[in-house]
Amino acid sequence: MLRSQIQPTPAAAMRHGSIEAVRRRSAGPLTVLGLALLALGAAAARPGPVNGLPLWGFVSVFLLVSLIGAAYLVRRKREGA
Repeated sequence: MLRSQIQPTPAAAMRHGSIEAVRRRSAGPLTVLGLALLALGAAAARPGPVNGLPLWGFVSVFLLVSLIGAAYLVRRKREGA
């Protein structure tokens, strides 16, 4: 690879903390959403079966898998993959 392709541009190197500031601002709503999904998943696990089927358990698992999937996608997006 060429050396110019590896090194960051001077403008990007001069913006001290700009990337960190953007990540910090976007972390608040994502944290609230994650905690809400976790709380809803825990609440959905509490009721008993409906006509012998664990429907609320299925809802709980769906919410928790959604939380894990969303966290994975956000991480991949932040890594630039």
